[in-house]
Amino acid sequence: MEEPHIFFLDGASGAGKTTLALAVAARRSDIALIPRFTTRPKRADADEREYVFISRAEFDAMKKSDDFVEYRDYDFDMSYGLPIALIRNALKSGKHALAIINLGRIKVAQSRCPEAISILVDVPIPILRSRLTERGVHSEAQLKERLENAASVDKYRDAYDRILLNVGEPAKAIAELDSIIEEYS
Repeated sequence: MEEPHIFFLDGASGAGKTTLALAVAARRSDIALIPRFTTRPKRADADEREYVFISRAEFDAMKKSDDFVEYRDYDFDMSYGLPIALIRNALKSGKHALAIINLGRIKVAQSRCPEAISILVDVPIPILRSRLTERGVHSEAQLKERLENAASVDKYRDAYDRILLNVGEPAKAIAELDSIIEEYS
């Protein structure tokens, strides 16, 4: 590996970003999976590698200090932010930084890290609806919000370096993400 890179993985809730990121990070010793900080309640299925759960006051202090590459405040008092320090630490250790960003925040993330390679994990809305419903953890209002956010993806499609279609063949999508990262290694 010549020089480590930043990879931003983006997509709607239910697109499979976390599944893909965890799988590729488990296969590759040259990847540091960067957790997001969140104020959302911890779910039973949450992997400790994907989130750092913090209070609203802590999150707001990090926003004020400009500690996030990007962040987003959603309805239902849920906020997610990607900490710049963890990305820098990964790069300093010689590893690629693989980070999930918030849908609709690609331009902000690119302005803070213009060298990053951005990948959209794309899934048709009917498949997303099915995946989100199967989770069984979202209220109808939360489900509606997530699907509305997903419908906005087309506004940002041209901002991504790569688009990865994830329609139900996890091994294929994992291999494709691994291949994209390998191109830059």
